[in-house]
Amino acid sequence: MKTQKIIWCNGAIGFEHCGNCFRAKVLDDAKMYRPAREGYVWVQQVETPKTPIVGDAWVTEWPIEIGSKEMDDKDKFMTGF
Repeated sequence: MKTQKIIWCNGAIGFEHCGNCFRAKVLDDAKMYRPAREGYVWVQQVETPKTPIVGDAWVTEWPIEIGSKEMDDKDKFMTGF
């Protein structure tokens, strides 16, 4: 079983009630109808106590924010605008 990367997506419009962010899992491009654009990844919303999912969890492209080697967070994979 492949481990899925779970991330926080920051700067999300419509999520003001929980700090403008939501929890999501990164999806494999091969399972999507097209690869994500340069600098983006496909994500699917994950339910949390503050962001319950009503209906289907939505899927969207989300911009990547890579960590800084100088700050020793080169493996950071938080996303947002």
